[in-house]
Amino acid sequence: MKSKRKKTIIIISIVAFVVVGGITAPLIYFFAPISRNTKELGQIDTGGFARGIDVVEDIAYVLDITDYTPGGLVIINVSDPTDPQELGSYYESGTMWEVDVEDNIAYIANYGSGLEVVNVSDPSNPIRIHHYASNQQIMDVQVEGDLAFVADWDRGFLILNVSDPSSVVELSQYPISGAYIHTEIIGNRAYVVDHQNNYNSIIILDISDSNTISLLGEYTQVGVDFWDPILNGNYMYVGDHSEGPDQFFILDVSNPASVQEAGVYTKTGMTSFCIDGNYLFNADWDKGLEVYDISNPIDPKKVARFDDGGEAYDVVVVDGIAYLTDGPDGLEIIELQF
Repeated sequence: MKSKRKKTIIIISIVAFVVVGGITAPLIYFFAPISRNTKELGQIDTGGFARGIDVVEDIAYVLDITDYTPGGLVIINVSDPTDPQELGSYYESGTMWEVDVEDNIAYIANYGSGLEVVNVSDPSNPIRIHHYASNQQIMDVQVEGDLAFVADWDRGFLILNVSDPSSVVELSQYPISGAYIHTEIIGNRAYVVDHQNNYNSIIILDISDSNTISLLGEYTQVGVDFWDPILNGNYMYVGDHSEGPDQFFILDVSNPASVQEAGVYTKTGMTSFCIDGNYLFNADWDKGLEVYDISNPIDPKKVARFDDGGEAYDVVVVDGIAYLTDGPDGLEIIELQF
């Protein structure tokens, strides 16, 4: 199931006809994979549909599903990015959405099962050491030190004590009607997407006291489906997953009680972001990997892209290499050449 496959690149040509000196001649257009300032180094099939990812040192931890049915954690050696090799895999139940790995422990947000805590110190034999059920509908997890910050679709935003990973303890909860994937934790603030009903809100919480969560502010825009907020200083980049125009928003969050729209970047689709230095990396479902220079944070400039098909979902950048989960194409490893 998890064997490596070689992807077939299909070049499509369209033949048109032009008249040159009274002679009709064919004019052929070729359509091939789009690459600008990027180069694919390696690729590995993860068995179904590659979605969430974390990369720690020379190991990539990829969450795989198959047509939105349950899948699992696939552990991949990427020490040689031109030849990634599967080391092991783990699956018990449910549908895995996001993974965060700290100190050889993988914390997996599992919709239908809860928070799974898996010891991955032996990548060939990952072992679950704890299962925190909550209400089982966990969409996201981010670990900082001894705390895990969790988005639970029904119960809202949770703070858990994971100082002993084999015995997770809930410390506090803030009710949010539809706490969704991607939660951003920066310092003493949490930014949580509320994905309920026909609108979308970003809830900003004070988490300076892990035992008491309080509301700092809320930003709502009707008709927008916010997706994956990420911060760069006082600015938030957040995708729009709605069926409206392809775009992402730039929000000024310096005053959480009064968030202001600072800009909108159009002509980009469903977005999952990461930031490395002055660059914003966007896993675009339809357009592959797109890279923006955000040295001017409210005026992004596209500087690179990579698209060879697939359905780009998530991206992590380590030491100038982008690790892109590309749906049915598995994990793609891309060198950045800028």
